[in-house]
Amino acid sequence: MLAGSSTEDDGWVAHMERFGGPWDAQGLASAAAWQKSGPLNAKDEFGAIQPAILVHSATEIQILLRSRQRVIAEAWSKDGGVSWGRMTATSLPNPSAGIDALRLADGRFLLVYNPSPTSRAKLALAVSGDGKAWRQVTLLEDESQGEFSYPAMIQSRDGQVHITYTWRRDKIKHVAIDPGTIEK
Repeated sequence: MLAGSSTEDDGWVAHMERFGGPWDAQGLASAAAWQKSGPLNAKDEFGAIQPAILVHSATEIQILLRSRQRVIAEAWSKDGGVSWGRMTATSLPNPSAGIDALRLADGRFLLVYNPSPTSRAKLALAVSGDGKAWRQVTLLEDESQGEFSYPAMIQSRDGQVHITYTWRRDKIKHVAIDPGTIEK
């Protein structure tokens, strides 16, 4: 089991945490059962936080991260999250805003993000078959004066994708999408 974590007190630094077991009698994981990785980014190269995890296989895992460099950053693990490769920039713009990503039941990947290096006025949904080449499929929001941020996504048992996000810093908006309508 993996979880993303980050710190912001001495620059933006991302980590991964792995559960090493065991579960206690109540089915809970003790804090001692989690192992925190070293920093996944060099602070002077990438300021990155809030990893979103994409599991490609039992051994291949990708994380996408919010960064201060006006792009979404990524890192890959080839050993199930034990070790991580160097963090690099993707081609996806981002204004240092929160993102979320998930693997669909059909194996494709979805990403919700602000597709601009400077503004949160648009919020987009993108799809990928490999986690590398992303194609924007819809704009969830597009307002010159709006701010749409801090998205979260899940796929429910009925297959629908549910997306929530901060709408104009005033409310939380919920959108449901049938992934079957997203062209492969």
